[in-house]
Amino acid sequence: MINLNQKSLTLVLAGMLALVWLGSVKGLASRSMELGDQITLRRKELGYQKGILLKEKEFASRFEEIRNEVSVGGGPDERLSLFIAQAEKWAGEEKILLHDVRPLPPVKKGRMTFLKVTLELEGEMPSLGKFLYKMLSSGEPIQIDHFSFYQKVRMRPQINLDMEISLLFIE
Repeated sequence: MINLNQKSLTLVLAGMLALVWLGSVKGLASRSMELGDQITLRRKELGYQKGILLKEKEFASRFEEIRNEVSVGGGPDERLSLFIAQAEKWAGEEKILLHDVRPLPPVKKGRMTFLKVTLELEGEMPSLGKFLYKMLSSGEPIQIDHFSFYQKVRMRPQINLDMEISLLFIE
């Protein structure tokens, strides 16, 4: 058996503790480096996504400017196209699915033309209400000729809305 005195035993134990401590610090350091690399990667992804959002906002504002320039003095087809584009925008803002948009033949009464379109939408009731509010408060002379609510699948919060709209166009 090895005869160790108290000093040697203390030194051996201190050396073993130092080795254990270095092993744990090395593990923590490598984990810290991995997390640092992940944070750097996430920051780059976030910066890229922010850049995309800024470009989308610039595109949307430029689109609105051009649409406003074009809409001055447009004909009935152009007016209906702009209304449909606006309805698609409102549906996107309210997270409503716009399943179908079908222009119908226009109805003429003297100098007035009623541009007709049907919309098939799906969403939650509060969102559909906000969509209808935006549509009716848009300043466009709109008349809802027909609408119906129904639910395709029971026990789901989504409601379907089919409606026929007339947009008044005076020549």
